[in-house]
Amino acid sequence: LYLADADVSCCELVAKAMACGPGIKEMEAILCLIHKGMEDAAGPQRFLPVVTAQALEGSFGAGPNGDLSFANRFDLGIQARWNLTELLNADTQRRIGNSLVNQAHLTYADLKSKLTLAVQEARESIVSGREQLRLAEEQIKHAQTASELSDVRLREGIQGSSFSEVLMSQRAVAAARANYLSVLRDYDKAQIRLMVLTGCPCPACPMAKQ
Repeated sequence: LYLADADVSCCELVAKAMACGPGIKEMEAILCLIHKGMEDAAGPQRFLPVVTAQALEGSFGAGPNGDLSFANRFDLGIQARWNLTELLNADTQRRIGNSLVNQAHLTYADLKSKLTLAVQEARESIVSGREQLRLAEEQIKHAQTASELSDVRLREGIQGSSFSEVLMSQRAVAAARANYLSVLRDYDKAQIRLMVLTGCPCPACPMAKQ
């Protein structure tokens, strides 16, 4: 059962991991968010004031010519406020933002290098695992052949044959099968690892359109 295609070149697998690998989309979204925030902070909207409107209605005991009779009154006030602290600290905030951007880019580059190394290791494990599986299958066949010969020698009473020889040959078959299962387990792990690293097929993947 093939879970990942290790027959393609390592460059194609790495390109697929760079497009759809684990953590790639999340890091790209974080970088876009940071860049957008810095662009908004450096845009003209930082000079816009905070506008608030307040209304008050009620009885007011004052009138023209010193008249103290109460009458209904409605007042509307509009206020514009600028945050001078943010304007004065803009350079400091900009330096902090640039530091965050640099850290995010370093993290992104580190993630891509780790994905590249992991893809190469997984592909090499799959390729070598196929050869190990072939050798393990041949080992099982040779052990089974030897076990059958030992059993025939015992049944026909050939000189030198014994029950211990048959048991040893059967033990060799069991050991060969156990070795095959161990190699198969490592092979499947490498396939699953490569499948996870390259991500699920998506339109952004270069290999998804093939």
